[in-house]
Amino acid sequence: MGVARNNHSSSGPLFALLAYGVWGLFPYYWSQLDGVAAVEILLHRILWSLPVVVLFLLLTDNINKIKQLFNNKKVILTLCISATLISVNWLTFLFAISSNRILDSSLGYYLGPLVNILLGVVLLKERLRTVQWVAVGLATIGVLIRALSASEIPWIALVLAFSFSLYGLVRKQLQVNSILGLTMEMVLLAPIVITAIIILSVNGLLTFGFPLDSIDLLLILGGPVTVLPLVWLVSAAKRMNYSTLGFFQFITPTGHFILAVVVFNEALDGSHLFAFGFIWSALLLYSSDHLRRVK
Repeated sequence: MGVARNNHSSSGPLFALLAYGVWGLFPYYWSQLDGVAAVEILLHRILWSLPVVVLFLLLTDNINKIKQLFNNKKVILTLCISATLISVNWLTFLFAISSNRILDSSLGYYLGPLVNILLGVVLLKERLRTVQWVAVGLATIGVLIRALSASEIPWIALVLAFSFSLYGLVRKQLQVNSILGLTMEMVLLAPIVITAIIILSVNGLLTFGFPLDSIDLLLILGGPVTVLPLVWLVSAAKRMNYSTLGFFQFITPTGHFILAVVVFNEALDGSHLFAFGFIWSALLLYSSDHLRRVK
């Protein structure tokens, strides 16, 4: 029994590394679809994710739970909200890649945990400790530095951070597991997606077509590429302490940061370094405080 438990727990970090590592490489994967509009990529990402999640539910004998969820109007309404939020998040992320603003996507996902704190205060009326206020303040300074230096609000980073944090907050209200919830979101979005694809096709604006070429195959593979990291994350969550798992999330924006600078040659000027410096300091403060409280 002891050996089995050790193997079980040791596989948790591996699944976490796989999940957050693949998400960290997402800019490179989606950048291979150069020439395909972000909106069309989003449509295909949703469309081809649906059969993958349905297959997963069939293999795990959870497919019957979909019918149960459809009988609950409150759950359906909540999932419609979460489906909208994740669509906004995915579209903004794809736009960041297509417009060579991956540093902004990195900034957005670094901000995520700090936005969670802020939403907890505003929406859940949670009270912050002094350390948390300082962390939020440092992050705010980082965003302001980026805004003033670029002469515009870093909207990509803010939309990514707030849409994903709100998505997590909305999904937290439901007692629905991640894969089942994603399946329902894809099902609810499917009629809109299929209609949009038909409209694009009729007007000759659809890149996807037969016979399939490499771009078409990448669009189709976008389904499993989207779903598999989530499956791995669920597996990691079952095998790890949730607070420990939280530290792995920084792998994703770090991957975006490295790709932006090393692979995509985005300019990393002083304002970027100052902004990221304040946000990294905020995250270090937040993480050390969290780790101290867990102990």
